[in-house]
Amino acid sequence: MSIPNKTTETSFAHVTPLAGSAVAPRKPYEPHTSAESSVSSPEAISIIVPVYNVRNYVADCIRSLTIAVTSFHSQYGLDAEIIVVDDGSTDGSGDIVESLAHVATIRIFHTDNNGLASARNFGVNQAHSEYVSFVDGDDMVSPDYLCTLYAGMITANASANRLHDKALVIGTYATVPENADLQQAIALTDSPTTPTLESAVHVMTSSNAIRRTLAGVVPIQAVAKLARRDWYVQHPYAARHLYEDLETIIPLLSSVDTVVLISTPIYCYRQRPGSITRNAHPSMKQLQDYCHAIDTFERECATRCNTASERDLLAYQIATQCTRLHRTIRIASRAGGGLSTQERDTLRTLDAQTDARVRSLLPAALQAPGTSRSGCIRIRLFCLSRLLYDMAFDCYEALAKR
Repeated sequence: MSIPNKTTETSFAHVTPLAGSAVAPRKPYEPHTSAESSVSSPEAISIIVPVYNVRNYVADCIRSLTIAVTSFHSQYGLDAEIIVVDDGSTDGSGDIVESLAHVATIRIFHTDNNGLASARNFGVNQAHSEYVSFVDGDDMVSPDYLCTLYAGMITANASANRLHDKALVIGTYATVPENADLQQAIALTDSPTTPTLESAVHVMTSSNAIRRTLAGVVPIQAVAKLARRDWYVQHPYAARHLYEDLETIIPLLSSVDTVVLISTPIYCYRQRPGSITRNAHPSMKQLQDYCHAIDTFERECATRCNTASERDLLAYQIATQCTRLHRTIRIASRAGGGLSTQERDTLRTLDAQTDARVRSLLPAALQAPGTSRSGCIRIRLFCLSRLLYDMAFDCYEALAKR
């Protein structure tokens, strides 16, 4: 799909640290962009935090991470570094991070505004650790965020006296409102309704993880994951592309032998206006990037979906992404007088293509195994009436703001 051519207290106390993991020597990485990036360091994990104009939220993000770093050191005797990449913020976000730098191992880099993908790539190249995890600057993490991800990596190869070279740990997230504070991140751990971590750990093969991604069980987002740094060095995000998470999740899953999914939330995803997925004024470039990401995702999956059930799962996920694309198109259309006649025509054509694509995928999507009832209802409602679909989601989003 493309824009038409008209327009150019969870705990892992039972898991012991890897023998010698805090002091074991390891070969430094060769620098990717600068000599500094090859420096060897005792940090076990590098947390990469891109920041851009999030002054109202970044302090809670950094504070939640410092709590997680302290907890990680207390439980495992290991350190983690926080790498903040200030991507040309103009609202003083970088200054706020600077004021907090005394409370933890925080390294701050100020760059020109090159976008989220470039900020993540820059952070990867500056990381000292073998393993990295991404956190967005307006979100928060639970106190056990690092302990949980690290313990998941140990679980992937419990019999080995080292971290698994070809494993990926994926955490899940809880959605919180825009005005959520640090206490809501702490509550992820303290909540009596949170399942025990032992029951929330699911170890699977790469192929099974891909199937569960298509079913909407494994999160696609880049955040709340623990993976080897060198994978990201070799597969950098495409600069200035939005929806890069969708483009890279299948290659990332395919590069490992074992995936550990932690189904208890360890990450707070903040719903707020102005984020990429909730942009009140999506541009034609954003729509083009979303179309490109959906097509890339489909191509990456097509060569790996060899059974009828896997193809049905792919149909389900593409249909789901297309319904979300429709919502973005609709929001863009609300610009009214801010759009040219050509742009309005382009949006109508793209929305019609999106509608036709979802309808063509409907039979396969509805028989896909392991999907959620709510996901199937979403696709059914879209095909029944886009008007009813939009009314339902307008009501949902209005309630979510309260």
